[in-house]
Amino acid sequence: MVSPISDEIKRIMTREMKEIGVFIIKKQCLDLGIDADDVLIEDLPLLAKALSLAMVNFGGRSKAKILYQEILALTDMERVARDESDTGKKLDMLLNIADTHRLTGEWGKAMEYYMESLEAAKDANKKPEEARCLRKIGRLYLDKGDYKNTNKFYSKALTLAVDLEDDDGIARAYRGIGYMHWKKGNYDKAIRFYHQCIEYAKMEEDDLTVGMAYIDFGNVYSEIGDTKLGMIYYKRSIETLEPKEDYSEVARAYNNMGDLMLIKQKYDKAIEYFDSCRKYSERSKNNNMMAWAMFNMAEAYTRKSNFNAAQTLLRDSLEILTKMGDNEGMSAVYQNYGILYSSMKRWDMAQRNFEKALDILSKIDIPYDIAKTKLEMGIMFKRRGDVPKAAIHLKSSADIFTKLGAKLEIGQAKRELLEIEKIHQNLRENRKV
Repeated sequence: MVSPISDEIKRIMTREMKEIGVFIIKKQCLDLGIDADDVLIEDLPLLAKALSLAMVNFGGRSKAKILYQEILALTDMERVARDESDTGKKLDMLLNIADTHRLTGEWGKAMEYYMESLEAAKDANKKPEEARCLRKIGRLYLDKGDYKNTNKFYSKALTLAVDLEDDDGIARAYRGIGYMHWKKGNYDKAIRFYHQCIEYAKMEEDDLTVGMAYIDFGNVYSEIGDTKLGMIYYKRSIETLEPKEDYSEVARAYNNMGDLMLIKQKYDKAIEYFDSCRKYSERSKNNNMMAWAMFNMAEAYTRKSNFNAAQTLLRDSLEILTKMGDNEGMSAVYQNYGILYSSMKRWDMAQRNFEKALDILSKIDIPYDIAKTKLEMGIMFKRRGDVPKAAIHLKSSADIFTKLGAKLEIGQAKRELLEIEKIHQNLRENRKV
């Protein structure tokens, strides 16, 4: 006998995902220890989160939001969570609801429930749960690009984890703070916090956190120009994560290895790594990561003058990223469209797409990506023959890269600026009579 709640969830999932919908319900219920034919009200927050994540990967955030709202309408599970008398159950339910709002892109609602969870944990004097809430709030602020509050909440989580002698919590907090410093371009601090993350994660034999931190190390060393060490860490992450079957993170490692090959102008090798990323993304059903592999592969094809392949990949990746609501990814697609149209000498289209990228990046504040876009925009203006505008963008790019300590990119920007100066010099010479 199938309960009314179970029957309605199967109807919704079948409508949205056809025959695979019921399979996903059964798989998620099996993983979560829930009876797929008798889903209880208290099961709904956790199950809604799992099904919404599946929907994000298959249909994007807007579809996931619709799915969640329909599951919510079956019973007032948010009210049920708030009225739960068992503090442990209440916290789990509230956090799962918050996580689901974050997945569906409703960050305001997510923050509301994270804060409510935090207050409930404090009121019940449940310190481990309080630290968990603080980390989740820190992560949400990191996603929003609010680095001041990211640091504030991760630091509180770290202090609490130290007091509790919770090595796992310490490792996770260190990684969050390190990731924030990487985004801000504070590479020395990022390296220090990642080292501490790995130290504590190894105490807990947490290979997943260790493997993710290895990717993070690879990102830092790649950006400061130590590509050899960057590649060592990426390969080490794959060796650590693949036996754990964390294919989504393995895909991320291959994507970043491909990006490193782009920097080194080894385009065939880059395509090989991006293709590996795409394959592992398919295995993990991570459409977002697949889209990143596609737009990065498009840049490699652009550099090889295979414009048709690049256009197809950019079109398909933008469609996925728009559904996902991934602003950082969309900015990269527009940057790559700018590079593509610049290579095709379609200057107005190139400029328009670079400006779209910069408009997004100015809102989410990622200095490295802003500098990279300005660099490519400066190169475009140089090719177009607009030397003054080229100089402005290249100088701005060089200044940001210098502040970040991104050695390879500083060199590239300065070489382009030298060429601009030579063009200026030639123009002055030609004016002599």
